Amino acid sequence: MVEFDMYISPNFRGGQFFTTFSTSNVADLKYLMSKYWYRTGFSSATGEAFLCAKVIIDGAKIDVSLGDFVFDGDHKLIAKYAKGFNDDCDALWGRLGFSLNEYDDEFDIFEHLIKFLFDINSPQRVLGIWLRDVSDDYVDGSIEDDDFDGPTLLANILHFANQKEVLGQMYAWLLTKKAKKFLLSREEYQPASDVILQSLASLSDKGGATQQEISSFTLINYKDLGRQIKLND
Repeated sequence: MVEFDMYISPNFRGGQFFTTFSTSNVADLKYLMSKYWYRTGFSSATGEAFLCAKVIIDGAKIDVSLGDFVFDGDHKLIAKYAKGFNDDCDALWGRLGFSLNEYDDEFDIFEHLIKFLFDINSPQRVLGIWLRDVSDDYVDGSIEDDDFDGPTLLANILHFANQKEVLGQMYAWLLTKKAKKFLLSREEYQPASDVILQSLASLSDKGGATQQEISSFTLINYKDLGRQIKLND
């Protein structure tokens, strides 16, 4: 379940809190947006609404904006997220693992954001915070140079996936262009992402490793770095 706060702006003059609701999927979210929109008594010419989601970042519940929306005269949802309007909000989405740089259309961004929200255990959501943390630990000396190498970091990801019985799926995802784009999307994921990609290329240099090769690689190279990859609640 994801919790949302809805704010309204009568005559487009500032926002005020309207209601809170929770849901577990995109279709129900849009239904609830419609339900509460029509309770405001607004038309698309007399006001707009704003939506914020409550997400967990570093153990704290934080509000992150999804943008603004109206329903037009044909009862069609028109919702958008203006990238670059609020740098702090953009940064929060980045910390969650969503790369705003992949999209240009503000209406398209909204649709991708709400899908991303409900896929709380996608590789991007799960790995983003861990990549940042192990990179920070390396920079401040908490992880020794000998432990911070591509095979060890990649093995940590594969070890986690194996524990969750998704080893094959995780490895296949890591080989995609989408995964590479994600790993290189934020400076705070470095230098971990760079050495992981190098190790992945070495492991897969003949077009992809077999399940046995992946398992053997993980067993040989896994080492507890003091930072565990965790599923989101």
